[in-house]
Amino acid sequence: MTIASLKSPEELVLKMILLCIIMLLKYLHQISQLQYACLRI
Repeated sequence: MTIASLKSPEELVLKMILLCIIMLLKYLHQISQLQYACLRI
């Protein structure tokens, strides 16, 4: 997929930012679950 196929470069940037945020949230969620599991032991 080329940048020309998209409506604008900003759209590509926004998609990348959203993807990074989703990955970060999943990562933080896993860490919080691990901490919770450790606290329960």
